[in-house]
Amino acid sequence: MPALSIRDTRPPQCVILMQSSINEVERFEPSQAKAEVLVLFFLPVNP
Repeated sequence: MPALSIRDTRPPQCVILMQSSINEVERFEPSQAKAEVLVLFFLPVNP
């Protein structure tokens, strides 16, 4: 996902990333969407 490659995003950047990714994620089945969220929670964050 493109949003994961940018660590220090600002609010306007987040909105743009979300809008550009909506076509990809709206096709997800509920179980796939839940799995993607869990991946985000368990990714290591590099300062």
